[in-house]
Amino acid sequence: MIRFERINPDWLGRNHSHSRFSLDRWGIRGAGLGSATIAVMAGAFAEVPHGEVPDASSTTRIVQEVGGSFGAAVLATILAQQLALHPERAVAYDAAFWWAIGFAAIALVPELFLAGRPRTPAAVEVGEGSH
Repeated sequence: MIRFERINPDWLGRNHSHSRFSLDRWGIRGAGLGSATIAVMAGAFAEVPHGEVPDASSTTRIVQEVGGSFGAAVLATILAQQLALHPERAVAYDAAFWWAIGFAAIALVPELFLAGRPRTPAAVEVGEGSH
């Protein structure tokens, strides 16, 4: 069962309507990225021969971890800069959110090329069916 919870803006020491709106957008974005990951991984493994799936899985996971850490560091740097520029925390978090949306939009560009690509059957492993 999937459970979605909303972060209480009072935890941030603010109770403004724009804080609630910003936090709701983060939740929607997270749910969208989580569900999109399933389709991306299915596409990534569609043409991988059965014997190479463990290596492909490990490589994919490593790239996800390194990329996620790098992305988090970049967004943390942007947030720190915004917090230094804006005394209002909600404004700084909102700016960092829009940077995250921009990065997500850039990541969608390669997906547009994958969507129209014709599917080919998975490669047959060497030795399979040669008896």
